[in-house]
Amino acid sequence: MSLSSSPVLRRLSTSTSGDPREELIYAYEAEEERIVNVLSRKLEQLRVEKISLENALEAESESHVNRLNRELSLLRARQRVEESNETLPPPQNGSQSLLTA
Repeated sequence: MSLSSSPVLRRLSTSTSGDPREELIYAYEAEEERIVNVLSRKLEQLRVEKISLENALEAESESHVNRLNRELSLLRARQRVEESNETLPPPQNGSQSLLTA
């Protein structure tokens, strides 16, 4: 791209012609370009924020899953203890007196 074909230089060189319509067109183009730049920056900012929120959500979900797995393991262990207590043979007379003493 040569300097003479640069939009900025073309705008500057032709806007000095004094035609109010051209100046208005260039002003609109400049404003449009500014708006596009602002929106592009905002879009990039939102993309970064989205990634950050996704990472936070993933970490929180993983934390919940880990907590629930620990609770489930504890409940299963309690259930095994209760089941093993139910399947024990009844105590014999001698051992019963030791338990009640």
